[in-house]
Amino acid sequence: MIITETASIIMAVSYEDSQFEKLLQIIDEKVFTPKEAAQALSIKKSSAYWLLHTLVRDQRLSRIARGYYTVAPDLRETGGAPSLSNLSQQIVSILRREGIEFYITGLDILTPFFDQMPASFPPLVYVQKGSSDWVLRSLTTIDAPVLVNPKKGEISIARIMRSGADPIIVRETAEFSFTNGVLASTEKAFVDVYYEITRGYYEFSVGDLAHMLVAYETRGHLNPVRMIGAARRRRIDAEIRYMLDVCFGMFHKYARPTIRLSQPVQQFIHAVQKIRSEIAHGKNQ
Repeated sequence: MIITETASIIMAVSYEDSQFEKLLQIIDEKVFTPKEAAQALSIKKSSAYWLLHTLVRDQRLSRIARGYYTVAPDLRETGGAPSLSNLSQQIVSILRREGIEFYITGLDILTPFFDQMPASFPPLVYVQKGSSDWVLRSLTTIDAPVLVNPKKGEISIARIMRSGADPIIVRETAEFSFTNGVLASTEKAFVDVYYEITRGYYEFSVGDLAHMLVAYETRGHLNPVRMIGAARRRRIDAEIRYMLDVCFGMFHKYARPTIRLSQPVQQFIHAVQKIRSEIAHGKNQ
């Protein structure tokens, strides 16, 4: 009896291991559904649900939203997959069903580095250039205002007009580098929201963003080369490199470029330096 039970356990472990390895090899997208997993593994959908539940329990997969899973290595390396807000989960479900090319970026991706999770924040969604009208029609079922390519101040106005409802920020793009399926990479998510905040498009505390960057760097997951690569797409790579250098001394072998920094960027750099100084002196743990 003992031998039979032991053999059953070994067979179960081997089955999960083999199926997990197949998923890593077969699934092209970093984010997938139980239906896609079932098709890839040639198993019933009910079996796929059981398998995915088991792999999430064993921390080999991450469930990022209802019905959506990821095996993305860079998400595991951050110490935890992003926890999409309920609003962003609805967006993912609708836009994937519609077949629209998009990705979630910004604060949703940076949730593992929050000191304290804010009650809510506007989702930041980048969609294929030319598809914004389609996106607007698709998201009408969500009880939230949708702003396409909003300018400075428009998010504030939307929040005043619809008190208690975060707007959905949609921006068109032709750039889909540094993404994992429907999620931006951590480096790209930071660059995107950094740009939005320091240029006055997105309302969020510069100090809170500084705390997130310090947590990101402190845990040893910040990849400066990838971050600068993501920043190059926005033509702010010199600015990001300068910021990483003066804040963390990452490029001490090279002369710092002489660049003009806006006041919000200067405030951000000062906030990062202050937090790191407080940590060094045991005041910010």
